[in-house]
Amino acid sequence: MRFNSKLDKHFKIIFFILIVIGLGASTIRNLLFKDVFSITPFIISVVSLGFIYYSSKTIYYIIEGNELICKSLFLKRKIEISCIRKIEKSNSLGSIYKIASAFHGLTIHYNKFDDVFISPENYLEFCKFLKEQNPYIQFIPETEFNLNS
Repeated sequence: MRFNSKLDKHFKIIFFILIVIGLGASTIRNLLFKDVFSITPFIISVVSLGFIYYSSKTIYYIIEGNELICKSLFLKRKIEISCIRKIEKSNSLGSIYKIASAFHGLTIHYNKFDDVFISPENYLEFCKFLKEQNPYIQFIPETEFNLNS
C-alpha cells in the first residue's frame, strides 16, 4: 500500500517566502543595474524552487510485505516492520534522518537505536496498517492514535 507525504502549511509558507525573495532579488538586481539586464537570477530562482517543489512531491511510503519503504527523490530507506519498536507523533526538529516534507509527522524507532521521521498524509490509516503487520508496536501518545476502532 502506498502513502504520500503531506505538505503542511509551514512548507507552503516557506515556499511562498522563497518565491518572493527569489523574484524580489532578481527584480532589485535588474533595477540597480539598469544598463545590464539579466534574466539569470530569475531563472536560477525558478529552477531552484521548481526542484524543491518537485522533490517534496516525490516523497512517499510503501508498505510491501514485511517492509516499510520510505522513498524520496534521492533517498530510500527500507525498514523491516517486525523491527519497529515505537512510533511517536512528533515534529522534525529531533530527527536526523528525515524523509518528509512536513514539520509535524511520525518518528519511527526501529532496531535498537535507529529512527526516521516521516509524514504520511493519513497517519492513522498508515499506523493501522503497520499495527496489523506488527501488533507489538508501541504508539506514543496512545490517545492520539486510537487504533482500536
